[in-house]
Amino acid sequence: MSVADVVAEVWCDVLEVPQAQEEDDFFLSGGDSLLAFTLIAEIQSRLETSLPLEVLVTEGTFDALVRACETSLARREQRTAR
Repeated sequence: MSVADVVAEVWCDVLEVPQAQEEDDFFLSGGDSLLAFTLIAEIQSRLETSLPLEVLVTEGTFDALVRACETSLARREQRTAR
């Protein structure tokens, strides 16, 4: 399962929407601060990485969240490769 697939599954579960599109905005899709914490915590758990809540506040799109996850995972891999 790809990073985008994991994020999409969690996004859809938390927001109770049928699918996630790149341009979907978390808050415009029904998200709020409590759901943001839930979303980030579940993604962190599933991908075993850390993720700043700010990505939802500053950019807020599904695509931005996927990119943030991929960046976080790449950094983790670089640290473990040393």
